[in-house]
Amino acid sequence: MSGEASMRRGVRAKRRMTPAEFEAVRPFLNISDDRIKAARAALVEGQTFQSIGDRFGWSKQSVDQAVRVVWKTLEKYRQSQRAVPGWKQIES
Repeated sequence: MSGEASMRRGVRAKRRMTPAEFEAVRPFLNISDDRIKAARAALVEGQTFQSIGDRFGWSKQSVDQAVRVVWKTLEKYRQSQRAVPGWKQIES
């Protein structure tokens, strides 16, 4: 099934983060502690949106929204870590 067809059917690629990646972006998150905990449960621990929503009394869509905020922050973080074209990144 193509990616586009998957999205139409409601199947999406699982987004995952390592604990280290999550902690790296945590200071940049401007969301409540509960939303941070919910996003971590989904992205790092691999829990389902349904189980997280049940725990917090939220809909799956609310959990998805928290996950999207964290994921976009991770993408910005990764982009900021890239070396400028023509420059070399020094590893310490």
